[in-house]
Amino acid sequence: MRIIVDGEPFEVVVQGEEVVVNGTPYRVRIEGRGPLKTIYVNEKPFRVEEPEETTGDLQVLVDAKYHAVRVEGGRPRPVAVAPKRTQTAPVATVPGGIPAAMAGRIISIAVQEGQTVSEGDLLLVFEAMKMENEVRSPRAGTVTRVAVRPGDRVNTGDLLLVVE
Repeated sequence: MRIIVDGEPFEVVVQGEEVVVNGTPYRVRIEGRGPLKTIYVNEKPFRVEEPEETTGDLQVLVDAKYHAVRVEGGRPRPVAVAPKRTQTAPVATVPGGIPAAMAGRIISIAVQEGQTVSEGDLLLVFEAMKMENEVRSPRAGTVTRVAVRPGDRVNTGDLLLVVE
């Protein structure tokens, strides 16, 4: 079947507990009943809210971020879709990268690129689980990249800023 996530097409073949997406196999298991589920993709958990309607254009909530999903052919169920990969490089490969500790929404950014910060300085504020959380600089340095904007939704591990 073909699944289009946020405008990006994926060829998906479901083979038992394995889902092959564009030729890459993923081990998938699902826990939970009803519309809220935890989907483990290669043992990495994703919280998914499955829409009541399972045909046509869907809005699927994955780790507090909505994705536009369309299923073409095959079983019209979005729960086996591998999450869309983010456009930013994984934090582990970005020297000085500061990741999101949990999924949420960016409320405000207190710094700009090129700004010098001290350890403990406020970098940004994000909302997660109806609470405002401050992200403070883990080190002194210069902000070389701000990867988010106010209003952006982020998933756990997404790159927020780079302080070098």
